[in-house]
Amino acid sequence: MKQHHFNRSKLAKLMTFDDYLEIEKAYLEYVQITYPNYPENRITDVSDRLKGSRPSNTLQNCIVRYLLWTGNQAEQINTTGTYRKGIGWTPSGSTKGSADISATVKGRSVKIEVKIGRDVQSEAQQKYQNNIERAGGIYWIVKTFTEFLIKYKTL
Repeated sequence: MKQHHFNRSKLAKLMTFDDYLEIEKAYLEYVQITYPNYPENRITDVSDRLKGSRPSNTLQNCIVRYLLWTGNQAEQINTTGTYRKGIGWTPSGSTKGSADISATVKGRSVKIEVKIGRDVQSEAQQKYQNNIERAGGIYWIVKTFTEFLIKYKTL
């Protein structure tokens, strides 16, 4: 993606163009290593892999995919539960207040909570953070991909 296209995209609110180039580089290296015979001209644009329905989903996608493409482990955690016809909402089995992303980064357990705009941690999320840090894990709150990259590079 060229810079003038990037500047008009939803990604521009979550990261700088240099950060976009870094995630694009990670994606291309991952594809070349994982699928060495795949023709370069057939590789889809990285921005297609990052889009989400909301800014928070897009940021979560960026973080999870970047971590996976750089050899780490990461997964998004769904704490919403399930709607069942005739029954209503069934709560999920996850821990109340769980972070949006659970990852192992450079051998360390990292939980990442994504907060966009004026969104703040709930009391359950604060308790969860305390439990993770007390157990020796790392807990990050990030509002942009740029902020995530700074924390990632200093780990």
